[in-house]
Order: sequence, then C-alpha cells, then structure tokens
Amino acid sequence: MIIFDEFSLLVDWYEQNSEGQAERAYHSGPEYGITIETIDNPGWHVLLEGVSDKEAISLVRHVDDDDWLHIQASSQSFEAYGDSHKIKEILVHAARWLGLVS
Repeated sequence: MIIFDEFSLLVDWYEQNSEGQAERAYHSGPEYGITIETIDNPGWHVLLEGVSDKEAISLVRHVDDDDWLHIQASSQSFEAYGDSHKIKEILVHAARWLGLVS
C-alpha cells in the first residue's frame, strides 16, 4: 500500500505556487499561503489561500467535544477546524481540495 504524506504534498504545492510571490504582490496577484496552528479547544486550524476555481465544500461532523471536524472551502480558500486528533484528516481533505490526491 502506498501512503501519501499530505503535509509534504502541501509543502510542494506551496513552493511551486509561491515562486516569485514578492513580485506578484506588486501586481495584485494571489498570495499563496498555508496556516497550520493549534487552537485552545484543543484542536487544529488549517487555512489555505491564494487559489482559484476549486470546488466549494462544507463538512460539519460533531460527535462530541472530543470528536469534531468543520471544513468550509470556497473556490478560493480552504479553512478547517478539528479536534486534536484530526490534523491528518484535515490535511487529506486539503490535499484533495487542491487536487493533489484523489
């Protein structure tokens, strides 16, 4: 079985899309960015910005205070929050949204 490292895929995506970002900023081009941070629930927050023409998605799964996931993505940004055990699942959804994995 092949296991994809979604974090590495996101890093590669960022590097490929942020080349020359400083120059594009002067021309109102998109700023590509990935934010991964902890939140005090405890849990995770992941934000991807600077894309276009992606599929909008909405996913809310709340089993209890220790098992939850909220994803909201538009055609231009992906934002997810999840409990402390959901970082891998969030990164899988992010990579799928970008079209990096199926």
